[in-house]
Amino acid sequence: MHEGIRIQADTDGTFTLYSDSRVILRGLTRERAYRLAGRLGEFVEY
Repeated sequence: MHEGIRIQADTDGTFTLYSDSRVILRGLTRERAYRLAGRLGEFVEY
């Protein structure tokens, strides 16, 4: 089952992008996380 792109806020104030429960990138700023997620595909959770 394809989940799409998910953004999670981390305890250190950065954001992590996930796809199908796998980490794509960690340590992103909020702006960068949303920009990359928008380029990669559909959001399923913010």
